[in-house]
Amino acid sequence: MQEHRESLRLKLSDLASLELSKALAVHGDFNSDHEAYSVLKEEVEECEDELRIINKQLQEIWASVKQDDSIDIWAESLGNTALRLSQEAIQVVAMCRKIKLMGGK
Repeated sequence: MQEHRESLRLKLSDLASLELSKALAVHGDFNSDHEAYSVLKEEVEECEDELRIINKQLQEIWASVKQDDSIDIWAESLGNTALRLSQEAIQVVAMCRKIKLMGGK
């Protein structure tokens, strides 16, 4: 199990590196620490938005369970939202790496 987690972490790290490369190619370096902070804050807020949606979907799953209704559609929806959350989290990692590359301006 530990090996699987490490393998997954390395794959996610590779995705963050790819995201960083694309961000640098499109936007270049941050112009200041203030800009870096605002971009990072926006990415974190996007993670929070997706997590709020996940919590609402989880509540819907629980409501369906209590009513003996099917949960498969809600589970699929939650899974898709979790993927969007993962994408946003990878962008957070990429922006943190971009800030580190900047060395503070």
